[in-house]
Amino acid sequence: MRKTVDDNGNIRINDLSFLDFSRGLMGFEVVNKQSGRVVPRFILFWKGLSIVAVKDRYYLKERVR
Repeated sequence: MRKTVDDNGNIRINDLSFLDFSRGLMGFEVVNKQSGRVVPRFILFWKGLSIVAVKDRYYLKERVR
């Protein structure tokens, strides 16, 4: 995991800011495959997971509006 801070003070993990990470998962809830519970995105971001890794390890459930 590579963590950096840019000139504006934004934290980037593996070259993704939290906003970029959230946009990659927009419209979906991340659900743990074993427990069936929704996992907050900020936890996945701080673990250093990429969007591809999240899609492989967790279910993506479309949000109901």
